Amino acid sequence: MNRQDAKDSKVEPSKGVDKLARSVIGAAIEVHRHLGPSCLESLYEEALSIELDLRRIPFERQKAVAVNYMEMTLGALVPPLAGLAVREAREMRKIPL
Repeated sequence: MNRQDAKDSKVEPSKGVDKLARSVIGAAIEVHRHLGPSCLESLYEEALSIELDLRRIPFERQKAVAVNYMEMTLGALVPPLAGLAVREAREMRKIPL
């Protein structure tokens, strides 16, 4: 993909994806307000899980995702919780990982 292709492919997210993104960001900000900086990632993940549950935002924790290169599976990656929220937004737009 060249620069012109990337420029032409920019599309605004749907209202549903935008609403989900705002809700997830709001949840992350709320967690940061309570815990502040410098906590262990596991504590942020636990707190964000609680916050997402309270906001009724569906998510999965520590789910392995296949990593492919040139149509071949290299292995699996366990992304952080925030990465899964992004994945959820992509699925709403039906964009493959």
